[in-house]
Formats: sequence, C-alpha cells, structure tokens
Amino acid sequence: MIPQTEGFLSIKKIDGLKIEAIIRLCRFAIQNNYFSYSGKYYHQVRGGAMGSPLALRIANSQVDHPES
Repeated sequence: MIPQTEGFLSIKKIDGLKIEAIIRLCRFAIQNNYFSYSGKYYHQVRGGAMGSPLALRIANSQVDHPES
C-alpha cells in the first residue's frame, strides 16, 4: 500500500500548478473517499480508492521516485 502523504508528495509538478496547490488538492481527494457496502456508508482512512485515477497516479509517482 502506498502511504497517502508520501504518495502525493512525490508528485513534483503538474503543468502550471504550484506544488502547494497539488498537495492540497491531492490531500482533499484522498482524504474524502467514501463508499457504500450492504446499505452502509464508510469513510476510507487508509490508502487510495481502488480504481481511482488519482490513486494510480500517486502510486506510479511513488514507485518512479521512491526517494522523494
């Protein structure tokens, strides 16, 4: 599992956005994952949502730059 904070800190630059903005946006998206199962709603508190494009991007960045 890619740790949330370390994962999005590994993203250095996305065209035209400052790193602070990228971190804030990633943190918001990762920390606000909710899903339902058997009629109940849950808040995911560890890792990224399976199949999420953002989680995939963060995981790839972390693997490409493990020392970041």
